Amino acid sequence: MTTADRRAVLAALAALAAFTIVVLSLVLVVLVVAEKALIGL
Repeated sequence: MTTADRRAVLAALAALAAFTIVVLSLVLVVLVVAEKALIGL
C-alpha cells in the first residue's frame, strides 16, 4: 500500500465521519424541534 493510497483511504474515512456527524446533528435537531412542537400542542 503506497502513501497515496493511505491518504486516499484517510480522506474517504474523514469524509464519511464528517457526513455521519452532520446526519446525526440533523436528526438531533429534528427530534428537539418535534419535541418542542409536541409540548407546545
